[in-house]
Amino acid sequence: MSRQSKVALAAIFGALVGLGTLVGVVYALRDTDDDEESAPPIATDVVETGETGELPSTEEEPTELSRTIEVGGFPNAVAVGQGSVWVVRDGRRLLRIDPDTGTIEAQIGAGDELGSERPCGVAVDRDAAWVTTVSGDVARINTRGNRLGRLVDLSGAACVALGAGGVWVTSPDLDTVTRIDPVTATVVAQVEVDGFPQGIDVGFGSVWVAAADPPDGVNGSVYRIDPQTNEIVTVIPVGALPEFLAVGAGGVWVTGSDGTVRQIEPRSNQLVDPPAQVSEDGRTSVTVGGGRVFATTITGPDAVGSVVEIDPETNEVIGAPIPVGANPIGLAFGAGSLWVANYSDGTITSYTPG
Repeated sequence: MSRQSKVALAAIFGALVGLGTLVGVVYALRDTDDDEESAPPIATDVVETGETGELPSTEEEPTELSRTIEVGGFPNAVAVGQGSVWVVRDGRRLLRIDPDTGTIEAQIGAGDELGSERPCGVAVDRDAAWVTTVSGDVARINTRGNRLGRLVDLSGAACVALGAGGVWVTSPDLDTVTRIDPVTATVVAQVEVDGFPQGIDVGFGSVWVAAADPPDGVNGSVYRIDPQTNEIVTVIPVGALPEFLAVGAGGVWVTGSDGTVRQIEPRSNQLVDPPAQVSEDGRTSVTVGGGRVFATTITGPDAVGSVVEIDPETNEVIGAPIPVGANPIGLAFGAGSLWVANYSDGTITSYTPG
């Protein structure tokens, strides 16, 4: 073999050796990278564990379902509408409360003492708030300006409800239900209802009125009024001195003086048995909203109360009692929450179902 051939072979062999070395380096680097990726990262932040040496919990705090709003005085009636909560306080002022912040946005007077210390003395539609007064009139509150719009001259007004094209007001001492035109704020009809009518609500195409002492001695009835004719179409005996009522969740819910809430099935006008037993005895208050039924016992001065939920399908009290303030009276559901007027401690309880 010539000298030139030997030199060429040596060069080729050297190149092959160099190439193998380079491949080995690449594989070595690749193995090193894989090891670094599989190893846990080095911690750069120090986590304080406290005296116990345990890591702090990462679980979120549970959402608060209940809150208390201080309003002072003696709140008794509450309603929800136009993005606000409306509370009658002290028989002197109608409070407008922001449901999100709980702040009082306005305090409205009517030139007369408001409310009758009943839970049904205020109602709100898209144009106005309607409030009964101690002297028995009905105040129309202009909600745009938060001021009195008109005082409707009535006698003995107690409870007010809205719907079916009217403002409906009970006068217990006069055994009447008065219909007011919501646009003109004038009386357009009166319906005679025997037996101290108080609670009133509108739904299922009718106006429903609770009367505790009708003359026939059956110890209480609910009157069903046709708003087309302003006439009574049905009288439903319910017993137990019915006082207040609410319409919705498939029924008409009537309070009793024996700690019960009775349901009337509106298609048949029949009572659904057995009644819901809210407490062992005592007057009760009720409201409906969001497909739910809530009731409370009107406990009397300073007694801390609670609200219960009634299953509209079974008429049974469900879940644990909801703690509220002292002597709860007024109930209303709206803006996704239950609102309770606690008469004796000057507070409103807001409860949002989970």
